[in-house]
Amino acid sequence: MKTHSFVVALAATFAVALSACNRAEQPKEPPPPPPPVPVSVAKAQQRDMPVQLRSVGNVESISAITLRPQVAGQLVETPVAEGTDVNAGDVIARIDPRPFEAALREAEATLAMNQATATDERRAAVQLRAAFNNRAVAIREVEAAEAKATSAEAKVLQDQAAIETARLNLSYCTITAPFAGRLGAFRARPGTILKANETDLVDLTQLAPIDVSFSIREQDLPSVRAAMAAGSVPVEATIAGDSEPVNGALSFLDNRVDSMTGSIRLKARFDNTDRRLWPGQYVNAIITLGIDKGVVVVPSTAVTASQRGQSVFVIKNDTAEMRTVTIRRAVDGSTVVDSGVAAGETVVTDGQLRLTNGSKVAARDAAPAQPASPTPTASDKPKATADATAEGGK
Repeated sequence: MKTHSFVVALAATFAVALSACNRAEQPKEPPPPPPPVPVSVAKAQQRDMPVQLRSVGNVESISAITLRPQVAGQLVETPVAEGTDVNAGDVIARIDPRPFEAALREAEATLAMNQATATDERRAAVQLRAAFNNRAVAIREVEAAEAKATSAEAKVLQDQAAIETARLNLSYCTITAPFAGRLGAFRARPGTILKANETDLVDLTQLAPIDVSFSIREQDLPSVRAAMAAGSVPVEATIAGDSEPVNGALSFLDNRVDSMTGSIRLKARFDNTDRRLWPGQYVNAIITLGIDKGVVVVPSTAVTASQRGQSVFVIKNDTAEMRTVTIRRAVDGSTVVDSGVAAGETVVTDGQLRLTNGSKVAARDAAPAQPASPTPTASDKPKATADATAEGGK
């Protein structure tokens, strides 16, 4: 019985081994090729691109002052409302003029009295001089009379100066705007006793034209100076929440580079007739230094970093080819490529992380590269910094 069981087990084992050998002798089928990698693509284009520098700027008023009275007195009127626009010469406030009118009349009366005295003293001196010529009086009397007449005439000059001062003080009772601008909040109300050159009355700020101050890197200074030497340098200011830029021109280049930051300060002037720029506001300043003609442009999303530097995947016959490229600069979502990609070639803009050199791809779309615009849309509110960020590498 045991012998029979052993034979059955041995036969089963032999059958299993024979089956395994038969399977091992059968040839293996090759694994299926990996599916194409889905990617987004775009065409490299040849077109003109602006040469631009970008920085965060701060809007500054050309003139901003605090109006103070030049004479002491009671504030009696503020003809204009606070927070309104005024023109140069508009009356902002009036001080009670009555004390100053009285002082002017007193000075005029004193002048009239001293003029009469001076005329009489001069007539007496002339008569004594004639009497001296006839040997009727001594020379000492003549000299005393002439000195008295000269003193009286000096008092007349003094009185005339006092009248000018009184008239000037009277004119100071009317406070006018020295330039066109916008008023702030009044800090004194009618009835307040104002102190000369001490009491702050109201702030006046010029809004049009207006400046934007910003900084650039010292490495970009030669390019800016060359552009300024060639003519007017356009500058655009983009405001957070506003899609339309404000156009101006470079107006100021500082006389020194800040050794602590390695940057230099510039200003651009804007007409600002529509009051879109406001003092103290932060904006993005874009300086256009020139135009690069006929350069090859790809979307900035097509450029990736690799061990060999900047690279781009180019699609040919549904196959990805990695190429090392030389980048000039990036402008508004587009990158200028000096070498590595030719105009008309298809580049991958999304999905590069799944690609290797020679990977098969399936393009999802073929959108063109985003054009660079000299009037970019406004970004989120920039940080309060004066550090410049130049577009592109060296």
